[in-house]
Amino acid sequence: MEMGDCKKKGGFTVIEVVLVLGIAGLIFLMVFIAFPALGRSQRDSQRRDDISVLLKKLKDFQTNNRGGLPTGVGTFDYGSTGGTTWSGFYHDYLSDKFEDPNGSAYVLEVARCAVAAGASAGTTCNNEFVTLNQTHPSNLLLLTGATCDGQKAVATKNPRKVAVQYALEGGGIYCANT
Repeated sequence: MEMGDCKKKGGFTVIEVVLVLGIAGLIFLMVFIAFPALGRSQRDSQRRDDISVLLKKLKDFQTNNRGGLPTGVGTFDYGSTGGTTWSGFYHDYLSDKFEDPNGSAYVLEVARCAVAAGASAGTTCNNEFVTLNQTHPSNLLLLTGATCDGQKAVATKNPRKVAVQYALEGGGIYCANT
């Protein structure tokens, strides 16, 4: 038998197998890393939509109440029906199903845009929003007398304006206003 007559056996070499397993491992690693980020992005998108609903309902409230805002400052959730308080607004305009994507009901933290005495419109409101949101992730901060300037809430001369802020899971603060 001559050397050229030997048939080569089929199969994969160890190097080919290791290479294929390494590539498959990298693909699984990328999916494993990307999947949580996709979930955060979807939840943040839902929160933006929820804030848009809140602002639309707040405009409806103002239309029905001669342009006025609900009364009071503090922490409000689904409260008693009727009245012009933030709890009444929550009950009558938002319902008990106004929930964060994590499953818990949103809580409205309402404050007036506090700026230093003599400050003019455009001055950043003094608030500890990020700290609030880290300890109570379902809270929406509503600042009356404020409007948004990027991620910041700033004072406005119109006391009927409201800025809503939320610290996003993906980083940064979302701010939207009436």
